[in-house]
Amino acid sequence: PKCSHNVSQSESNIADYVKSIMGKDKVITSDRKIISPQELDIYIPDKNVAIEHNGLYWHTESQGKDRYYHFNKWKKCKDKGIQLITIWEDEWRDKPDIVKSMLAHKLGVSQDRKVYARKTAIKEIESAVAHNFLDKNHIQGSVASTAYSGLVDEDGTLVALSSWKKTKDTLYLDRYATSCVVVGGMGKTLKAGKSYAQKQNVDEIV
Repeated sequence: PKCSHNVSQSESNIADYVKSIMGKDKVITSDRKIISPQELDIYIPDKNVAIEHNGLYWHTESQGKDRYYHFNKWKKCKDKGIQLITIWEDEWRDKPDIVKSMLAHKLGVSQDRKVYARKTAIKEIESAVAHNFLDKNHIQGSVASTAYSGLVDEDGTLVALSSWKKTKDTLYLDRYATSCVVVGGMGKTLKAGKSYAQKQNVDEIV
């Protein structure tokens, strides 16, 4: 007759973190009105951002979730002008610092060091260095790629990295990660990717 809602410990921890950086009065939890009858785990109205926590067991097709469940929820939010950020249980468990950094950046309250891309140098990065950087700074970790374009600050520190995988006709951007806030970083590494594609006679970047 009545659905119960048991909030997992990790969902509660994420909500507590968001409240700590945004203020308790700016965060709504377990809301079923905005995209009724579905629930938004965490919602920040001032930023038009919602956060969904997905448990690895309960958010599977074997437990009754339609294969389009997560897409449809994202689409409902998008139609209302809300960006839905999805955090999986193992991401919060295994890489909480990266998740926290991503959330703080997305919500506009990041305290990370800020670097401007125009003050960095673009360099080709060795595979071992690139893998280590991605494992520390990207939620999905490292990936085998054909080439890596990095941005190095004035102190010689690697602060941003794009990894590129080349097939016969296409160059794929597999990863982009930063170790701090790099303003214009994506555009600068994309420019390097375009240059690499031209040298490889590749016409398309995905």
